[in-house]
Amino acid sequence: MRFLLILIAVFFVTACGRIETGNVGVRVNGFNKQVQENEVPAGFYIAVVDSVSQYVTKETELALDNLKPKAKDNLSLTDLDASIFYTVNPDKVADLVIRYSGMSPKNEDDGLYYPGFGLLERLTRGVIYDTIAHFESLTLHTKRSEVEAAILKQIQDELDKTDPGVFSVTKVVIRQVVTDPALEQSIRAAVQMQKQVEAKQNELELAKAEAARMIVEAQGTADSNDIISKSLTPSYLRYKEIEAMQSFAHEGTHTVVLPSGINPLVSIK
Repeated sequence: MRFLLILIAVFFVTACGRIETGNVGVRVNGFNKQVQENEVPAGFYIAVVDSVSQYVTKETELALDNLKPKAKDNLSLTDLDASIFYTVNPDKVADLVIRYSGMSPKNEDDGLYYPGFGLLERLTRGVIYDTIAHFESLTLHTKRSEVEAAILKQIQDELDKTDPGVFSVTKVVIRQVVTDPALEQSIRAAVQMQKQVEAKQNELELAKAEAARMIVEAQGTADSNDIISKSLTPSYLRYKEIEAMQSFAHEGTHTVVLPSGINPLVSIK
């Protein structure tokens, strides 16, 4: 009796399992090895005859390293490292496993399967090479955001054509771009030249502003002189002469030289 109870306990332990949150289970028939169409949801399950494998559906990183795509100017990059982040629709995993046999590898470190990983890896590699071919190698390092957006859109478009509603690409990150060493030198020289051009443009703008200020100042002086010149009428000048002579008259004896034909209007002693 005790032996029987032990057998029953072992049976239930080996027949039960648990699917972690963010994953789903895919059941395989123990007799004909056929993949069942209905996924096993997160939580505990019982598999007496069948086997259940756990597949990851939460966000996953697909890292591609040491790529050497060719740019638009026909120069190959020394190294390009990129990461693509994606999720899989939990309701489509079993169908994905059935349709693409061998494309959902098992990770030996965590014992989990990654649905469609091989399919996405193959597609992504081709998309990256195709996208880089549309950018000049000399300016590629300044357009990472544009490159990432282009890669993400093309991957998602391709996936939606073949497997609509299955994959969702959430993010693309270009982690490293290394061009040819000679090209790197050209990039640095181009950046330095651009900085020099910007400095000269700033100097030019400053000179233009200073010239404009001087023109305004000169115009103001000219306008002022013009106003003064127009105000110096004979009558006004005669008036100022009279003021001066009156001032002399109150300060004692002075010798005053008057222009020819000008008679003093006040008595000066």
